[in-house]
Order: sequence, then C-alpha cells, then structure tokens
Amino acid sequence: MRWGRRYIVGGLTILSLILCVASGVLWVRSYYRLDYLDIRPRRTPHVVWSITSQAGGVAVRWKFLPRTALAYERVHDSHGADSVYLRSVPLETERWDWFGADDLQWGWAGFGYRAKDEGGQAYSASYIYQGVKYRVVIVPWWSLPLVTGVTPAALLVSVLRRNGKRPGFCRSCGYDLRATPDRCPECGLAKL
Repeated sequence: MRWGRRYIVGGLTILSLILCVASGVLWVRSYYRLDYLDIRPRRTPHVVWSITSQAGGVAVRWKFLPRTALAYERVHDSHGADSVYLRSVPLETERWDWFGADDLQWGWAGFGYRAKDEGGQAYSASYIYQGVKYRVVIVPWWSLPLVTGVTPAALLVSVLRRNGKRPGFCRSCGYDLRATPDRCPECGLAKL
C-alpha cells in the first residue's frame, strides 16, 4: 500500500512539474504570439469552445449560436462542425483587448469574467448574430505556474528535510545519539 501511494504521489508530482514548466513557457510565448484554439463538437454544433492566449493571459470562451447564426457560420466558416481549429499569429498582427471592453463584468489582478449577448432591440430581427451568447473566463498565465508548482515544491522541501538528517543524530530533534544509541534522551524517540 505504501509503495502504491508513493508511485501515485511521484507521478502526480512529475505531472504537476511538467504542467508548471509548460505554463511558464506558454506565459512567455503569450507576449509574442496570439494562440487561438476553437473546438466545435459534432453533437452540439451550436456550442463553440475557444481558448485564446495573449499578452500574459489565457481566456476560455463559451459561445452559444442560435440557428440563424449557426447556418451563417456553416456557410462562411472554413472550419465547420466537429472540428478543432488552431491558429497562431504574431501579437503585433492581431490583438484583443480583454480588459478594455465595456462588457467585462469582473476583473482583478489579471483575472476576469465577461458575459455578452449579441443583438437585442437595437438590431433588426434579421441580424445574423441575434441571440449569440458569450461567456468568457480570463486567467493570467502567472497564476498557473504558481498553482502547478505547489506540489513539486512541497515534495522537494519534504525530501530535503528527510535527507538533511545526519546519521547518529535523532531524526526528530537532531540530538546527538552517540552516548544513547537506542533512544533519544531529548524527545524519547526510539532509534530506527
């Protein structure tokens, strides 16, 4: 049982370390490139998931398309239902202002939330994007290495503490055990 737990913790720590390094690399990349991933499942073609990385942040967007907008996008989009569309362009070419938008409901320290519904009374009923709903969650890249780096850092501290104990000294309090090799006179811990 102990070995199984050790392998699981070790595997999760390695995965967390890989995610920490990858998010750090993507954080730096976001200042030079705009990366955009668009996912349209075949079962729900009216729902589009998008992940966009730029300027130190990543945005996850959910877009709901009514029938009129879905029909328009099927004709005019180069990527249709059941597709994954990935694009990367230099940041100077195209840039979206996430925090300067009027429809940002909440924003703090690089985090943000936006909800937007297209159309309404200001548009005619024949407006193509009438009824399109957007929901966007914005997360700064700096927060992801912090979160994913906690497990490897905790394991490193634990290993350094465990390996930092010298032989001939108490593992609990560090008392010199040369005179009393069976039990620590300071804390009472039996020698292992």
